[in-house]
Parts: sequence; C-alpha cells; structure tokens
Amino acid sequence: FIPAMNLAGIPPFSGFLGKVGLIQAGVELGTPLAYALVIGGVITSLLTLLAVARVWNRAFWRKPSDAEHPDPVLLAEPEDSHTGSRAGRSNVTLLPRTMVGSTLGLVLLGVSLTVFAGPLFRLSDQAAHEMLDRSAYIQAVLGEDAPVPPLALKTGGGK
Repeated sequence: FIPAMNLAGIPPFSGFLGKVGLIQAGVELGTPLAYALVIGGVITSLLTLLAVARVWNRAFWRKPSDAEHPDPVLLAEPEDSHTGSRAGRSNVTLLPRTMVGSTLGLVLLGVSLTVFAGPLFRLSDQAAHEMLDRSAYIQAVLGEDAPVPPLALKTGGGK
C-alpha cells in the first residue's frame, strides 16, 4: 500500500515531496516548456493515482467469484461438511522471509525518504549549484591561477 501511494505522489509520502520540488522548480524557471512539463507531471500523477486505485479495488474490494480466473481455494466453503476439515487448509503457506524482509526494507526506505526530505532537498540543491558553477572544479584541476572561461560561470539551470 505504502509503495503504491508513494508512486502516485500522495501526501505525505516522498513521491509527493519529489513532485512538489519538481513543480516548484518548473514554476520558478517560468518558461513555456517548464509550464508544459509541470502540467504533464500533474496529469501523470493523476493517471498514476487512477491506475493504483483501480488495481487496489480489483485486488482487495471485489468478491473472489468476480475474478477472471477464480481461485477454487477462495471459493470453497469455510468448512467441508463431509470431512469436517477446512477447505484449502493444506494450500495455505506463509510468504518467504526474504520476500517479506526485502519488501519491509523498501517500505522503510520510502518512509525514511519522507522523514529526511528536508536535508535531502538541501543536499541536492547544493549539489545542483556546484554542478552549475564549474569554476571551482576548473581551478581545482588546473590550479588557482587558471583563467575561468565565462561560459563556465553561467548559472541558471537552462534559462
């Protein structure tokens, strides 16, 4: 459930925080292409939410008899009247621990991305500014006295 809501960008999950960051950056840039990408991102989020909701409804809210390929174990009566044993009892198995552990780990990672979103946004913002200002890299490689071309000082992220 949590990964699906994260993918759909539902608050307060990290998918929502990432989409808000992209929308803010697009609006801040202010170009027609940026606005088109923001609108496309919002539409994509709504379509993803629709797809996740449909999958959720089909998986958890419909009757087992309404499925395309109904599982006989799910359609069996809770107790067999002839033997007194539970129908399908031998077919019930637990999920492997590796599957549960890896799923739990990814869910915890997704939740931690939400909890630590502020520091991660600051870190990524600092990295973006350092990538746009190439003068520090040029001086580190060529020396402090190396001339920095004006093109390397260009900032603005595509403006």
